[in-house]
Amino acid sequence: AYEMVRHAVTACRYPTGTPAMFNNMETGMHGLQMYPYGLQVEDFCMPLAICELLLQSYGEVIRLFPAWPRDKAARFTSLRAEGGFLVSSRIDQGRIGPTSIRSTVGGPCRLRAPWPQARVTDPLGAAVPCIRDGDDLRFDTLPGQVYTVRLGGFDTHSNQARDLPELLQ
Repeated sequence: AYEMVRHAVTACRYPTGTPAMFNNMETGMHGLQMYPYGLQVEDFCMPLAICELLLQSYGEVIRLFPAWPRDKAARFTSLRAEGGFLVSSRIDQGRIGPTSIRSTVGGPCRLRAPWPQARVTDPLGAAVPCIRDGDDLRFDTLPGQVYTVRLGGFDTHSNQARDLPELLQ
């Protein structure tokens, strides 16, 4: 999926590298005919496709980097997840770093935990009670509060994750 998105992003650029809202290649991926210099409905889906690589939240479960290549560093900020959550996270060298979850409406949060042992803290750093349910971590949230989910050992000051536009070049 990552390579398909990367190909599409590359195809939708002017020769200067500036992103275009249309595909400027005459023949696209898989031999499909593209219409240069015309706005395509599919072009509006590109941000959605990238977001789906980074975060998914179907069936009330938040999944971090479900389709992102583990060997590629990335980060995202405030992607909206089902249940009224704004999620920020990063991946570097195959490890998912501390993840911030802002609850906009309060209620239960269910995260497909990428770590065998995770801890959740509130804005003051206090531990939040969690329930492990298979691969999922469940905890209750209050409206407007930010929770941090992490596994010890990840360098929280690492700046090796790169912004998404840099990754897709």
